[in-house]
Amino acid sequence: MPEIAVWIGIDWADQKHAYAMQIAGEERVGRGEIDHTPEAVEEFFTELGRRFPDQMIAVAMEQARGSLLFMLSKYGHLVLYPVHSSTMDHYRKSFYPSGAKSDPTDADLILELLRKHPDRLRPFRPDTVATRTIEFLVEARRDAVNDKTRYLNRLTSQLKMFFPQILQWFKEVDAPVVSDVLTAWPTLEHMQAAKPSALAKFFGRHRFSPERSDQLRTALVAAIPATRDQAVIATGDEREQLLPAELQWDSLLQCCLPDPVLPPVSSRVIRPGDEADRSFQCGGLPAEVVVVNEPLEQSKCLEEVP
Repeated sequence: MPEIAVWIGIDWADQKHAYAMQIAGEERVGRGEIDHTPEAVEEFFTELGRRFPDQMIAVAMEQARGSLLFMLSKYGHLVLYPVHSSTMDHYRKSFYPSGAKSDPTDADLILELLRKHPDRLRPFRPDTVATRTIEFLVEARRDAVNDKTRYLNRLTSQLKMFFPQILQWFKEVDAPVVSDVLTAWPTLEHMQAAKPSALAKFFGRHRFSPERSDQLRTALVAAIPATRDQAVIATGDEREQLLPAELQWDSLLQCCLPDPVLPPVSSRVIRPGDEADRSFQCGGLPAEVVVVNEPLEQSKCLEEVP
């Protein structure tokens, strides 16, 4: 560990971060708050750098990744120690189980852990830009898939209450044709009241075969509303109008790793020892790197990335 001039424990929050700070060789602990803005963080840590030139400042926070950690990572004179939340929870319960008001604050506890047990903490050493870019893109895609699934389930639940025929007429509720149907005719009554020419134009725009068009016309005539409860219909209609737009994320889901935001091919690699190297199973290949710039087929994109 490099020579540390200042030790800081930070209890981060959305608006203000409470900190406890101790200068090496001193017993006194200073406390205060830092606004969660780039300007306030810059002012605070730049001033510390001026006070302790050519010396390192250790900063621990209960955040394994997040805005504050990324904000502080640009300062070369800081040694960052992310502390897992469960570590702090066990530390707090082990040494201060009473929960009394006289117990140290979270910032004081983080500082105490950093000062007394630095060997138990691992300094923050980010992976390469290429590796982290891939990681963030995969996480963003996974979040988008989860969001789409959630909205799809909500739409299905709404349709079951007052327009269940949609679920019988169309195999995939997130298909663009379903979104267009619900936009044009949000209820069965609206669709049954549509002019034959409007239906014919709609079927033609979506390239329905004559047999398919006749099948839908016959089913539409025979269909009856699932409910007459206007409260259900009115609220369901409002929710239904909002959901289809949330399902139109083709541009995001078509490609798992969009090339325009990735670094050049020569740097877009995963090297042995990177954090991602433990996640990407490369079949034991002895190659120095794993290149990930090959475009993925859209049909396989949603299957190959868990």
